[in-house]
Amino acid sequence: MIGLAATVNFTSKVEALRYALESTSKFEERTVIYNYDAAQELYNFICKNVDIPDVNKTPTEDLMPLIKALAKKIEDLDIPKSYGVAAM
Repeated sequence: MIGLAATVNFTSKVEALRYALESTSKFEERTVIYNYDAAQELYNFICKNVDIPDVNKTPTEDLMPLIKALAKKIEDLDIPKSYGVAAM
């Protein structure tokens, strides 16, 4: 295990777990050896001290409420379909 100073941006707990596994592993005779206990300890430390979501959100997920609100407003305007605006 090598201690390296690096900036890491976690966007999910999945990435934190991956980082913990990779950071505590070693390479021996062309094989990666994982230290699961050390990885779990590092992962627990990260989760205890950093507020990160379980999974990544897509930009669409964050924007969906806005998209739906805009679609509703457009629908409420009752613009004829000949203008090229269709209901979503």
